[in-house]
Amino acid sequence: ATIAFSSARSLGLQVDDAVGQEHLNVIRQRETRQQEPRLERLSTGGQTDSAAYPLLALGMAKAPPTDGAAANAIYIAGAQHRDGTWRLNGTSRAPMQESVIGRTVIAARALQLYAPPAQKAEMDERIARARNWLLAARSAPNDDYAMQMLGLHWTGAAPASVQSVGQALLARQHPDGGWAQNRNLASDAYATGQTLWALREAGLLAPASPAYQRGVQFLLKTQWADGSWYVRSRAVNLQPYFQS
Repeated sequence: ATIAFSSARSLGLQVDDAVGQEHLNVIRQRETRQQEPRLERLSTGGQTDSAAYPLLALGMAKAPPTDGAAANAIYIAGAQHRDGTWRLNGTSRAPMQESVIGRTVIAARALQLYAPPAQKAEMDERIARARNWLLAARSAPNDDYAMQMLGLHWTGAAPASVQSVGQALLARQHPDGGWAQNRNLASDAYATGQTLWALREAGLLAPASPAYQRGVQFLLKTQWADGSWYVRSRAVNLQPYFQS
């Protein structure tokens, strides 16, 4: 929600600042509770995923650094593999935590945003290792393409490398204007929204461009009357759904 609020605000859209601040407060309170466990390298569930996504959200909101954010970054850094990646014991949580590519991008971005300044040299080396791995990574689902492109953009890869992945992602647009989570599925709101955001974030697709506008039209056509979108889950059915 914080990422959505921040993206909307950057486009000049009106958002409820009170609700946005409430989301930020929740993240900050969680940081405070988990600061000591993170520094002791104790898992609080979700391993590095639960540490990296909040930092990405805070970064999108341009929130200032805190000791809690630094503790999260240190925890994330300690889980990096020698090849530059971050992994979660082979677990796939489609679609937003589906592969090593997405997890590596979010973790590296978290280090960029909130690693302690005193450890800059170490963190720069870790981010460079992640970038080098991403340059050689092979994308498969749509999330891979979107996240690999963003990761290369964020970590300072050569523009040609970013554009190469971006063009491959753009070529996956369907005739209906949307994008699918993988080549075996139809277009859906998740893949389409993520793709449009990622291409714009990387500076490769302007909102006024025909491809972007076709994506927007797909989202408008598939929105439900209550303002939401429905995307059928394809995650491994480990837990029954409940309204949270």
